Amino acid sequence: MNNVIGMSTGSLYVCCRSFDERISIFNEAGVDSIELLFGQSCELNAKLSDKSIETLHNYSFVSIHSPFKNDFGDSFNYCKDIQTRKVLDKIQTFYDDFSAKAVVVHPNQVSDWNVFFDYDFKVSVENMPKKHGVELKDLEQIMNYFQQFSLVLDTAHALTYSVSFLQDIVNCFADRISHVHLSDRRYSDYFESVKDHQLFSGCTDLSKFNVVKSLSCPNIIEIQIIDDENFKQTVFDEISFVKNYFKK
Repeated sequence: MNNVIGMSTGSLYVCCRSFDERISIFNEAGVDSIELLFGQSCELNAKLSDKSIETLHNYSFVSIHSPFKNDFGDSFNYCKDIQTRKVLDKIQTFYDDFSAKAVVVHPNQVSDWNVFFDYDFKVSVENMPKKHGVELKDLEQIMNYFQQFSLVLDTAHALTYSVSFLQDIVNCFADRISHVHLSDRRYSDYFESVKDHQLFSGCTDLSKFNVVKSLSCPNIIEIQIIDDENFKQTVFDEISFVKNYFKK
């Protein structure tokens, strides 16, 4: 499934808020998969059109990114409380409706992993940027303790450590990686600083991603697309570039 290429709906968060519109654009661009990213818990109240639902059913891989913020924009904490139950109940419904393959969770926002065992979806733990303090040893501890979990490899997050950290993660978890969040980390002229989730097509040294080619899993493009008149073309160009990259 290394040639299964998709995009996260979060990539178009600042360009269009409608999930239906984002799914339609991705589908027109020729993706093979999608990750539905619900940044805030209130976004789980979204209603998808029949056309979007049919589209999602046609993909070989659909993943769901659990909220990392609550309704008020504060960091969400996953534990055995009512708010967590409400969120996970809604995620389970989406997961079942679209025959999803994984639910992405930020490990630094979980205080009680046991809450996930009341649900039937497959948890995929995401490696986090260095600033969040989730080291490789912490990921190993989680993954060793919870053998049923998989891992989603976020390339930009790994690059906050080093290029070699990408290889370290693959060495540790290669056979348990559910999918990849694909993007670059580099200086952005637009933001005037080094930023995560930059366009993969803009990378000047793609050799650092060679290790990703060794994996047999879907690649979900997760980037920050600027809200301008060319945003749709950016989606088309990025998906085309990534597809060609994995054909080589």
